[in-house]
Amino acid sequence: MRPIQKVMIGTLMTTMAWGAWSMSAAYAEETHIYAGGQLTFVTMGTKAFGSGDGGALGYSYSTTGYAYVPTELKLSDDVRKISRSGLLTLVLKTDGTVWAMGKQGKDDAYNGSELLKNVAYSDWKPVYGLTGVVDIAAGSDHALALKADGTVWAWGQNDVEQVGLPVDTLTTAIPTRVEGVTGVKSISAGDRYSLALKTDGTVWGWGMNSGGQLGVGTQTDSSRTPVQVHNLTNVAAVDAGDRHALAVLADGTVWGWGDTWTGAVKEYDPEQGPFILEPEPISLQGVTEVSAGNEFSMALKQDGTVWAWGSDQYGVLGQGMGTTNTFYNPSPVQVLSLSQITEIAAGDNSALAKTADNSIYSWGDIYGGLGIGYVEGVNDSTPKRMKNPLMLSAEWEKTGPSEITLNYRLQDAVDPTLQPAARYVVVRSGDGGPTCDGAETTCNFSNLPGNESVFEITAYDANNNWVAQKRLWVPSVSLAKRSDGDYHSMWLKEDGTLHAFGLNSNGQLGDGTRTNRLYPVQVMSGVTNTAAGYRSTLASKSDGTLWAFGANNYGQLGYGNTTEQLKPVQVKNVLNVTAFDLEDHHGAAVTADGSVWTWGSNSNGQLATGDKTNRLAPIKVTTLTGVKDVKTGSGHTLFLKNDGTVWSVGRNDFGQLGNRTAVDSAVPVQVAHLANIVAISAGPLHSAALTRDGDIYTWGYNVSGQLGNGNLLNSSVPVKTSAWKFHLSMDAGRGHMISTASDGSVWTWGYNFKGQLGNGSRTDTATPVELTGQTAVKVSAGGEHSGVIQADGKAFAFGSNSYGEAGDGTRTYSTTAVQVGSPYALSLYVTSPSSTTMSISTSATGVAKRMIFRNDLKICEGICSGHTDSGLTAFTPYTYRVDAFDANNQLVASKQVVEATKAATASSGLEGFEQEYFEEDFYPLQ
Repeated sequence: MRPIQKVMIGTLMTTMAWGAWSMSAAYAEETHIYAGGQLTFVTMGTKAFGSGDGGALGYSYSTTGYAYVPTELKLSDDVRKISRSGLLTLVLKTDGTVWAMGKQGKDDAYNGSELLKNVAYSDWKPVYGLTGVVDIAAGSDHALALKADGTVWAWGQNDVEQVGLPVDTLTTAIPTRVEGVTGVKSISAGDRYSLALKTDGTVWGWGMNSGGQLGVGTQTDSSRTPVQVHNLTNVAAVDAGDRHALAVLADGTVWGWGDTWTGAVKEYDPEQGPFILEPEPISLQGVTEVSAGNEFSMALKQDGTVWAWGSDQYGVLGQGMGTTNTFYNPSPVQVLSLSQITEIAAGDNSALAKTADNSIYSWGDIYGGLGIGYVEGVNDSTPKRMKNPLMLSAEWEKTGPSEITLNYRLQDAVDPTLQPAARYVVVRSGDGGPTCDGAETTCNFSNLPGNESVFEITAYDANNNWVAQKRLWVPSVSLAKRSDGDYHSMWLKEDGTLHAFGLNSNGQLGDGTRTNRLYPVQVMSGVTNTAAGYRSTLASKSDGTLWAFGANNYGQLGYGNTTEQLKPVQVKNVLNVTAFDLEDHHGAAVTADGSVWTWGSNSNGQLATGDKTNRLAPIKVTTLTGVKDVKTGSGHTLFLKNDGTVWSVGRNDFGQLGNRTAVDSAVPVQVAHLANIVAISAGPLHSAALTRDGDIYTWGYNVSGQLGNGNLLNSSVPVKTSAWKFHLSMDAGRGHMISTASDGSVWTWGYNFKGQLGNGSRTDTATPVELTGQTAVKVSAGGEHSGVIQADGKAFAFGSNSYGEAGDGTRTYSTTAVQVGSPYALSLYVTSPSSTTMSISTSATGVAKRMIFRNDLKICEGICSGHTDSGLTAFTPYTYRVDAFDANNQLVASKQVVEATKAATASSGLEGFEQEYFEEDFYPLQ
């Protein structure tokens, strides 16, 4: 396993000391090497590169192969250290946070099955709750972090107490402080055991000890409490291998203990067995660094030579003897052809060494990510110089109203002027095949749809080996969007005009009246974005100003008073607005400098001001910087930062803050287990986030299945929805969700009282369902209705329509999509006068005939303005649809509802059914 701390004895070059730590400028320019599992890593300054399985480097398994040359990790810069073992990779960033990929353990805050509680990342994510970290160590199934205060924190598998918890806690994804050890300056993790080096030069261990790994002279099963390793004082560095461990003392001597079956510690006494139960000296002097691999060991001497011993099955002893080598080698041998080495790293079955001029050499198992390019065979026992790391840069520029150009190039990370020859394949998600494929370094896209676009650029070498990959999220080139409030809707058209329709009781349509509108009416021009709330609306202009209208009883308009406004008024205090939202009774905005401003109701601390005092005008949030987006719920607020993390504040009784608790917070808290987020959304009581890989995560209230993970349990941590396609956008309604995928398909789930899921039914669903025949580039979720904008610019709606919020000229709802602004005003109203009959009324403008269907059976053709459907079964739901046709017998409009017949007699136990089909609203907002 790779020792993360860099300590050179003799020349005493130290890059980390316990206490107040800060990264020096010199360190920022250094190159370091790391190895573990079947991967190798190189850091250059704060950039990180890896060789091995592309999926294990953070890239999609389905689109990458094996990285034979070091490629940039799919992780932002600011990397300080890397540790890899088993199926877990850790990265320590310069800000003291820890990021991970792979198996993390179990988080009991997850709802659902035991399987769902296990945290496993296929992309880089921050380890929850860790800050101020100065060192990391990945074991075979657990992980360690060392904080600047000298405390050790652990998480992962704990079956032999390697995390330092009682054995009845088998696994945890939440870092827990290891009790009984303080004043630690470095850490190391092996196969189910842990080691810590203290500032006083002593070494302490805990976890598995069946092979003497803890070095205490016994073979006890395990130890939860850290115990001091025997015979060691003045230790300068320690490293835990798979089942053996090494220590180098200040005097340059090397000591080892644990399993020495392959001679990885020293020659063992057959009568004693293959375990060294206490540290014993190894016949090496003048050593400055040690590194323990799976079944072998390495040491670096002051003279710059490298020595190795143990199993040479994969050629890791570096003797150049081909691929068939001795399994048992207890005596250290000098690795051939290496000199002036300053750093070493042992992986499972591979090895690395770095020279003073930052040249890197590797040898061993070629599937251990040697980074030397593609070679035939399995093992390479002669050190070879690793290829320089490669970086793929990519950027985009808008070249027309619906056109962009991608520019990209592969370059040498050591000498950026060098650009290796490559074949580039460029794919836009949803297109199904490459748009560009060849040596060209530009790719043009035209006639882009109005949604966000994701472009994947992959570079291959001359042998068609995968080399590097970049993914670009390009914002929508279209201005058009819609935003749906509780019972009103806003439609922003491509020309910047803003149109409103639906409920206008408080002036939320902004047309200067309180008159409900069944059709869209223009209320503003020069608009760049809009947000419809409960009874209020926000809109931004191209000059960066923010405008508001509607209800203002809590100051949610940010105008400095509580007077409602029937026409737009400018929100005070905020300029250069780039993002904003308004949900219930409070608003929030982000400005160009990444700062956040909030106003309105603060009953739950949702304004992030640290108190619960309402604000009539925007106030700057001092605890957040680097924010790019904000969304508001009914008492809580979400913030998306530039680094891809999500933060939340306010109401939390259903876990909508996502911080593993149900306690309100008046200061922002980080949402657990989320990173690389590109979009967020907030319903009244639940929250959602979209990752750069097109996955949707949700958390909070789940009574109607709005979390989309197949159950109805609330969750205080994000859970992944089962919407399996690559999603580009999503929105949260009162109790439902809607999203659109890269292929244009639309997905909905959750509460469906008025058909807001658009799937033709009024039945809730806890699993995302694709809407048949429906495509969209923009989607929006309101109270009990939803809206979409198609690629041709047309807008459609489904769900409630009591006040005209569907915008189709009627006040009747539809469980399927109706066109906003339709001139036909097709209405369908169904009631049940008796337990066996339905009364059906329809109306329309400018149509030649109508057809009425019950459960797809035609029951009326003609004018069909009134029709009685008889002979029905009592207390049974029926689906009715009306189709309207023009004079050419072309279908021009359609509407569908689901209603139920009355019960034949009063009966108990039917309340839920009655509420579902006869109550005006049965969503239990609390």
